[in-house]
Amino acid sequence: MLGMGLVWAIVLFGGALLSSCEKTESINGVDTQVVGAWKLDAITYGLTQMRVQGDKLPYTETLTYSANGDYTITRDSKEVEIGKMYTGKNNTGLAFKEAIFYKKDTTYQAYELREGRLFLYQRADQGAVVADGSTYEYKRQ
Repeated sequence: MLGMGLVWAIVLFGGALLSSCEKTESINGVDTQVVGAWKLDAITYGLTQMRVQGDKLPYTETLTYSANGDYTITRDSKEVEIGKMYTGKNNTGLAFKEAIFYKKDTTYQAYELREGRLFLYQRADQGAVVADGSTYEYKRQ
């Protein structure tokens, strides 16, 4: 009988432990706030904190994110990347709390939406951290 009581204690403890775990979001979801077309408006370079805006930008760029996870990056009027993405928590401890994860090359970009603008931190390999990365500021088209 003692053995059966021990088994039940372990089962109950395990169930309580699992139910206390933090719930996570679906890794295939897309934050509806990022869905749409975004035009690059400014870049703040990480190390120097120099901000370049408007006609002084080195290129034009438009990001288009769809609710189904499709995305397109257009630079200087040419499609340079098409693929699948999803959004989720940025667990690096740097930059912004949310991230866009790109499935094609397993990279991510931390992001924040503020005042109707999309701020993207420099893209990096998933699991890596770019300490002095640039921040790209987009306005909704």
